[in-house]
Amino acid sequence: YDNEDDLLANPDIDAVYIASPVICHERQALAAAKAGKNILIEKPISLNAKMSEDIVKYCDDNGIKIGVGLMMRFNTYHQEMKKLMDELTIIIESREEVKKINSDLKKLDGELDQLPLKGAKKPEPEKKNKPQK
Repeated sequence: YDNEDDLLANPDIDAVYIASPVICHERQALAAAKAGKNILIEKPISLNAKMSEDIVKYCDDNGIKIGVGLMMRFNTYHQEMKKLMDELTIIIESREEVKKINSDLKKLDGELDQLPLKGAKKPEPEKKNKPQK
């Protein structure tokens, strides 16, 4: 097809895939819905939330199925990047937990030094024996 109107007028076509620039999405989605075509549209649905809500409402009100595609979500590079980000998050969270534990231990150590122990004497510092000549 060299134009949308001919495509949408074809009764053998049940659904359309919209992967055009987002600025065209609202017009194309509404035209497809008015032609009775189910729609798979790449994200974002449109330029703003209001337009997106209008498209979805029109489809719902007219029995048109609409789905949002996330084509790039399953791209090999994006999957690998997600895996790396998940691992980095675990490392960062682990480091933060270690910092918190160390901080708590330092605080606790300082508090323990101040606690009086019943019947216990504070140990004397060790005296180093000088080697004899």
